[in-house]
Formats: sequence, structure tokens, C-alpha cells
Amino acid sequence: MMEIFTYQTYKSALRGQIRANQAVKGYKSKLAEAAGCQRAYLSHVLKTHVQLTPEHALGIAHFWGLGPLEKDYFLELVNRERAGTLSLRKYCEERLAEMRLQNANLSARLKRPGIGEQKLQTLYYSSWHYSAIHILLTIPGFQTTKAISNHLRLSEELVREALITLKEMGLAEQAGLVWKASSFDIHLAKDSPMNSINHSNWRGRAVLDSQVKSSTGTHFTGVYSMSQEDLERLKAELIKFVELTRKTALASAEEKVVAFNCDLFEV
Repeated sequence: MMEIFTYQTYKSALRGQIRANQAVKGYKSKLAEAAGCQRAYLSHVLKTHVQLTPEHALGIAHFWGLGPLEKDYFLELVNRERAGTLSLRKYCEERLAEMRLQNANLSARLKRPGIGEQKLQTLYYSSWHYSAIHILLTIPGFQTTKAISNHLRLSEELVREALITLKEMGLAEQAGLVWKASSFDIHLAKDSPMNSINHSNWRGRAVLDSQVKSSTGTHFTGVYSMSQEDLERLKAELIKFVELTRKTALASAEEKVVAFNCDLFEV
């Protein structure tokens, strides 16, 4: 699957796809045909300052099967290289940055529901124990106040209050002494004021876990220098992996509650 947002120029995208399809006979000719130009002209574009036209770019975008946002991004890469003034080039840069952000918005890509009422959402994400208890309810053997209290090393009173709150949120239901999660696949929007608090809560728990010698957790921090294009490629791979973790978790048997924290950002 092509990750168009990993490319900083349309020519690097063309070269990347030609390399990736080098085993496909006549791939470069097929690209030229899709663009509506001669193969020699496409080679000229790749080797010199000559640029594709928007019409050429649209044909190639169709050939690659790009989605609406991906198609816009590729065409805007072409528009930027063809820009005749600094102001137009700057405008194209701004448009490209907006599209990269839009593509990286996990809330839109994952399309998962959130907690509707702001007051309840604020409470749910105010402490790590609400989501920990919430997800524990999906595991047989951890569906009573006492079992949850023992596992998380929290007081029964705190657990009991959290369960009642989760019930009010529509995320848990009670049958006698047994509690079950009634909804569990939720996502917090990137622009939510609770987003940084939620990240901070779980990263704090990750730090505590890293200090336990007997922990089986995996913790890694790396600081690198790299090109902008490689950074975009790494971000794209990371987003794909995040999507994969959610699909895997939803299809997996409920046995353990795990916290997956992931950070990749420019310093």
C-alpha cells in the first residue's frame, strides 16, 4: 500500500514507486501512459527541472488508486514545484502541512465513539484508574469490586465509586456483584482538553512500571536525527501500527489489560 504522505516531493514519490515496482514489467511506461505523456518525457521530468502538469499528476493519482485526500496531496506537491512566485509556493506549503495533519488525525482515521457528556469525559480521563477498571471489566475473573481492588492495588471504596461512575457514563453495567463493560472501544479526540492529561496519566504509569525490576514491560526512549522524508515515513508506519494494535486488541481474547504508550515528535 502506498503511503503518499511520507513523500516531501512528487518526484521522490515517483522514484519511490518505480523502485517499489521494479519487478513489474513496463511499470515506467504504464506510469507515462496513465499521465498521458511519452515515457521519454517522464524520464526527463525525473532527471531535470521539467515538471509534470496537474493533468499528468491526476492521471498518475488515478493509476495509483489514491484516495481523495491523498490525491489532493499529490497534486499539491506538483503545484508547489510549478509555483512561479514565493507567495504561491508558501501557500502550497501551508496546504500540504494541513493535509499531513489531517491524515495524521487518529480520531478521524479510527472513527471510534467518544464519551458524550463533557463532565463525564473530564472525569473519565482525569485519572488512569477509570480506564484501567473499565477495560478490566472485559476480562472474566476481574468483574467484581474485590477482584479489581486486589489486582490494581486500589481500595475497594475507590473501585466501587469508579464502577458507579462508569455505569453513569454508559460504559459498565451491573448484575448482582458482577460488573461488565457495556462499551469499550472509545477514542479521545486529539483536540480535546483532556488529551494531554490522559497521555500524562498513562505515561506516569509507564515510568512507575519501568522502575519495577520484576516488570515484564518493554520501555524504550530514543532520540535521533533524520531527514524530513524519513520522519514522515516513520510517522506513517507508526500510525499504521497504532491502527493494527486496535484491530488486534478488538479481535483478541480478554485475558490481560495492557497499556500501549507511543511517542514520536520533533525536538
